[in-house]
This record gives sequence, structure tokens and C-alpha cells, in this order.
Amino acid sequence: MKSKLISLVAGCSAALFAAGAVALEIDPNVPPEINLGGRLIATANFSDTEQAVGSNKTDAALDIADSSILIGASKYMFNAGDYGYAVLGLILPEDDSDLPDEIFVHQAAVGMGSQDYDLVLGRTRLPNTLISFPTIRDDDLLAFTHVGNAGTNVAAEEDQIFGGILGGTRYLWKQFQASAFTTARAETDLTDLTNSDRTARSNLNGAAFGFAYDIPEAIKFDRGIRYAGVGLDWQRVDELAGGDDDDVAAFLAGLSYNLSDDPEASWAVDF
Repeated sequence: MKSKLISLVAGCSAALFAAGAVALEIDPNVPPEINLGGRLIATANFSDTEQAVGSNKTDAALDIADSSILIGASKYMFNAGDYGYAVLGLILPEDDSDLPDEIFVHQAAVGMGSQDYDLVLGRTRLPNTLISFPTIRDDDLLAFTHVGNAGTNVAAEEDQIFGGILGGTRYLWKQFQASAFTTARAETDLTDLTNSDRTARSNLNGAAFGFAYDIPEAIKFDRGIRYAGVGLDWQRVDELAGGDDDDVAAFLAGLSYNLSDDPEASWAVDF
């Protein structure tokens, strides 16, 4: 009942947002800007296992997990500085993932913003990390870069990276920003082991706060600090096996320092 209520509130909020956007568009006859993107990741996996009888077993497979496609729409609404947007994305999970479907909706969000703020509602990346490292797949450094989800007990890195969020970011000065979000992380029901999909993903069960110094993208190639941020990630974990509810808090800190001012030879160190 709780998840249905939250879904209803989110749907009504999205509908009200859409209705208000249509009424306050600068020019309703101008269609929104449509963006289509995605990525294809393909790697060859080989394994050579020594058998007990002395022979070897060799396996080879083509892995296209974490490939994704996204479609987005955006348009100026109230004036030339305020915009609204929506995004929908699909991702291919790992073959051994505990997700119930072979295609997972990892992005389904609407938002609005300007040069002073950005608000978002829906499923997207959780605010449980500060620095994005250039890895082939999202889960390559997951244990080091993201705050783990304390409420789920399934093999699915998508539930560690993506979730429902409601909140926004306020740009205080040219390089400083503060953010606050409520989050809906995946929760596993360990009392119902007969259900193949025991995970709920719509219950509001956490929050995140952050403050950062972030150089705009246009001048990120200047030498020196281009990002420095701190954050607080809080999760409420429901009682398991008759225990009490628990709170899990994590503190985050991240720093990116640019070692070169040449855009054609960029060197940076991230912490």
C-alpha cells in the first residue's frame, strides 16, 4: 500500500509538472529538443578451469552487459532561462543478475531547472558517489566509489547505482552548489523466500546532502582543483529477522585536481 501511494504521488506530481509546463511554455508551437544516446559495451570473456581428473575446461563468451540506450526531451518553459526535461533509459543487466527482467529501466525521470537550480523526480543515478572514474563498466570499482545499499541482499549492481530520488541542487555562486535529496533505494524482503522478485524499489527510505566546489565544464582544463565536495548519505534499514530498524550513515569526500592546462593533453588525479 505504501509503495502504491508513493507511486501515485509521483505520478500526480509528474502530471501536474507536465500540465504546468504546457501552460507556461514560451511558445507551445515549438517542439521540444529530442536527444537520443546510448553506449554499447562488448568484451570477450575467457576462462580456463583445471578439472579434478586432470583435464581443462575452457569457456568463451561475449559480454554486452551494461549496454544502454536513453532518450530525452527538453524545452525552455517560463522564459529563456528556465527549462524542463524528461529522460527514459534502458540497460542490459549481467547474465547472473538477480533482476527479474532481462532489460532494466534505470532512468525514468522528469525535472526542471535554470542557471540557479535543478530539480528532479524519478529513477536515476543515486547521489551516493561524488567522483566518476573512467571504468569500462559501472561495477568495476563499485565497492570503492559508491556507498553500498544496506537494504538489499541480491546480486544486482543496478540497485547499488540507480534508484528513486526527489530533490534538487542550488547553485549558490558561480562555482559552489548545495544539494538535498530524498531517496528510494531497493529493499529486499528476506521473509518471503518463495518470491522470485522480493525487491521493492519505490519506498522512500533515505536521504542525501552535499556541498561542492565545481568548476564549469567550459574551463575545467585550467590547472588546479576542478572539483571538491563533501556529502552525507543516510539510509533507513527495515527490521530483519525480528530485529529493530536501523539507520546507516556514510560520509563522502571527493577531490579532482587537474595537472595540466592543455585541453589536448589532459592529466588529472582523482580521490
